[in-house]
Amino acid sequence: MSRYPSTLIALLAFATLSMSGTALASANPIALEDDDQFGWAILDRDGATQSFGIRAGETLRKIKGQYGPELLVIVDRDQRYVITDAGLIQDALRESRKIRDMEPDIAELAQAQAKLTMAELNRHPGERLERRERELERALGDAERNGEVDEELRQELFEARVALQVSESMERQTRLTADERRDFARQRDKAAERVNRGMSKIRAEIREILQRAKSRGLARLLD
Repeated sequence: MSRYPSTLIALLAFATLSMSGTALASANPIALEDDDQFGWAILDRDGATQSFGIRAGETLRKIKGQYGPELLVIVDRDQRYVITDAGLIQDALRESRKIRDMEPDIAELAQAQAKLTMAELNRHPGERLERRERELERALGDAERNGEVDEELRQELFEARVALQVSESMERQTRLTADERRDFARQRDKAAERVNRGMSKIRAEIREILQRAKSRGLARLLD
């Protein structure tokens, strides 16, 4: 079973990670176009599914008993159509499989955006940890001046220092020069343009398949 949009969704999730408000405000978004009002799902004769923009498993599971074993579902805005014509289903399969051809561009896009995002997230990694380290040092100093031995504070200070070292190491590893940032941004934008262009063509072909099915009375409107 495969669901092609998961590839795009995964790269977007990975590229944006869990960005803080500051990082999110300053990072450039991925320029991927999306049409959340149009999608399709295909159940082929071997029982495999492919889809883009809709939940394949949930959609096909509900109707394959009535329309299967081979079918095409196309969602256009608030309307859902099922097509069982073998020729049209094969046409849709050929178009949907073209998404595989974009995998190098998708990977390039993901890698470039991940570099930019990680550099942004790790620009000032140690500020909070440095404050925590200073607070613990003061607390431990106060305790020692009072003749107290606070092993918990010692352990917390040790852990804070280790975390700070790790954070600073990550910042060094992900740091980008201004030229590198421009290069990765240019790489990301060019890859996104190729992905957008490819997806626009595929959507247009699937729309054309839907129009052919409608004109021949082969597209049944689902409730």
